[in-house]
Amino acid sequence: MLNEILLIVSSNLLRRYYDNEKTVKAQITWISYSDGGRKHPPLAGTRYCPIVKFKNMKGKNGEYWSADFVCSEVDKNHSAIVDFTFLSEYAPIDYLVKGNQFELFEGNKKVAVGIIVE
Repeated sequence: MLNEILLIVSSNLLRRYYDNEKTVKAQITWISYSDGGRKHPPLAGTRYCPIVKFKNMKGKNGEYWSADFVCSEVDKNHSAIVDFTFLSEYAPIDYLVKGNQFELFEGNKKVAVGIIVE
């Protein structure tokens, strides 16, 4: 019975991730370690949920949410295209429009920049 419940929950989470109407394509460019970023980007296939701050977010002292995407292989420019969404269903999806730029953080450390591409 517990396995059946876990399967249903897992299926619903996967359905939410892959069928989410709020998912967009984004280009992520990882900041080099020498410039204060991570030593290495997360491995391809890793689910990654960093703090995201969009450049145009309104909010008293900035508005922060958690992003949700699965990492892909990076190119020679340390960039990758990912299916990008918010971790919370309550996040402001109106920011997920083509051309919007954002920054990704691990704690207070900026590790990547990105742009919504479609």
